[in-house]
Amino acid sequence: MCGIAGKLLFSQKLNKKTEVPVIEKIREVLKHRGPDHQGYKIYQNGWFLADRLSIIDITSAANQPVISEDGKICLVFNGEIYNFRELKSIYLKKYSFKSDSDAEVLLRLYQEKDTGCLSYLRGMFAFAIWDERKKRLFLARDRIGKKPIKYYFDNNCFIFASELKAILSLPEVKKEPDWQAIGGYLKSGYVRSPLTGFKGIYKLPPASYMTVTDSGKIRTESYWKLDFNSKLDLPEENWQQLLENKLRESVRIRLKSDVPLGVHLSGGIDSSIITALASEESSGNIKTFTVGFDEKDYDEMQYARKITALYKTEHSEIKVQPNIEEIWPKMMYQFEEPFADPSMIPTWYLMSATKGHVKVVLNGDGG
Repeated sequence: MCGIAGKLLFSQKLNKKTEVPVIEKIREVLKHRGPDHQGYKIYQNGWFLADRLSIIDITSAANQPVISEDGKICLVFNGEIYNFRELKSIYLKKYSFKSDSDAEVLLRLYQEKDTGCLSYLRGMFAFAIWDERKKRLFLARDRIGKKPIKYYFDNNCFIFASELKAILSLPEVKKEPDWQAIGGYLKSGYVRSPLTGFKGIYKLPPASYMTVTDSGKIRTESYWKLDFNSKLDLPEENWQQLLENKLRESVRIRLKSDVPLGVHLSGGIDSSIITALASEESSGNIKTFTVGFDEKDYDEMQYARKITALYKTEHSEIKVQPNIEEIWPKMMYQFEEPFADPSMIPTWYLMSATKGHVKVVLNGDGG
């Protein structure tokens, strides 16, 4: 994951002397999301930064922000575009590229298709593009909302970031609770989009994009909806093959990585299928990681071990420790919003242990 943030002033110029220390502070706040490179670009009326975690093209040529040759278009990007090479070969033949990154392809695709570029993207992403020619900021989030982007605005400016703590670190943002969001959490167990728990700070909804002009005009649009009315016109005996093909393709495109990759394996159906397909589609051995408990009634490591033995993965096991009071403050700082899912605790242990082995992990969450 990368960390992105930015600020656009309405009908006024930026004071670099006062803003640069703020930019540096936010870079540090988001550094845990992108430790490989930190960069930013300042314009007359705004700034845009990216803390990069390098996954595709780990060279410095792929660092962010990505800037057009004339300096008029600036992109900060978090996520992955799985079909970026196909987009590059089909729609962007006239361009020369300085890197092999998906972010640079996205910038070029925007130059060709404007906000319509979203209909061509296959991936998980949150990004912002400042277009100096149009005096417009364009923000977008992937169809399912895997990558986060939050925003704040008042009469003077618009601010966005990957995390609440980055927005809250700006002096003009008041730290006030949103009681409607908190009430929703007590009812549903999580904070419903577009609320965040803080008054005046919102989430950009999944499958949505937003445009913000330098005069303060803000517009939000949905660019995709899941069609629940379409019918699968196939004989029943073909369903299994279709499902396998879709799952296999989904895993295959997510294996594109220039850094070590692994799978979180619980031994359940979702993660076991992902492990199986990743092993079959990968040229080398897959690394797998499982979290377990000392209490036998909760421990499922035995099921994960059967899958690792079958597919000969490089396997690591982590056990939850009885030290929740030590990790709780760290968890709350990173999660930012309350949600009533106790699986966050073993997930924290699993993520912490995985971090030392791989940069990218596939899992079955949401399955």
